[in-house]
Amino acid sequence: MQRRSERTVEAILAAAARVFAQRGYAGSTTNHIATRAGVSVGSLYEYFPNKDALLVALVERHLEEAEALLTTTLASAIPADGTLPPLRLLVHALVDAALKLHADNPRLHRVLFEEAPRPPRIRQRLESLEAHLREGVEALLRVHPEVRVPSHAVAAGMLVRTVEALTHRAVLDGALTPELPQEMTRMLCAYLTAA
Repeated sequence: MQRRSERTVEAILAAAARVFAQRGYAGSTTNHIATRAGVSVGSLYEYFPNKDALLVALVERHLEEAEALLTTTLASAIPADGTLPPLRLLVHALVDAALKLHADNPRLHRVLFEEAPRPPRIRQRLESLEAHLREGVEALLRVHPEVRVPSHAVAAGMLVRTVEALTHRAVLDGALTPELPQEMTRMLCAYLTAA
């Protein structure tokens, strides 16, 4: 019974992601989502009281994926022997991770982060994820010999917010080019290594 419930929830969330991506937030209804999932609207309401609850569940899932990917990226930035790779490789790894998170489904990403309401718990989760990422980046910047910034904490915040803003806009505006990751890396490294 529990496994069937889990499958139903997965089917509903997968359908919600497709419907939101196709129709946008305002154009989507629970009827559209239930039909796409192959369940009755009543069954959908057993798990999600409205489309906002579906949207929040999708945002939470995205944030879990983001946290896992970014934590793995930061953890693997320094090899087991403790040697530090060149700064450009560290920055490029963060840029690549951000691009993976944003580029997977741009239309859904727009709905999740630009069209839909954002309840306080989602805002808090986003702030917590950003703070965690800033702390990890700051720790790397503090020990890297190429970094020349006066404040590692400020630089970490600049790096995290710049990568987020640039990747978010590039993906949503359809401006994701093959050169973008290299150019972002160059720009950020120039800032981090400036005297």
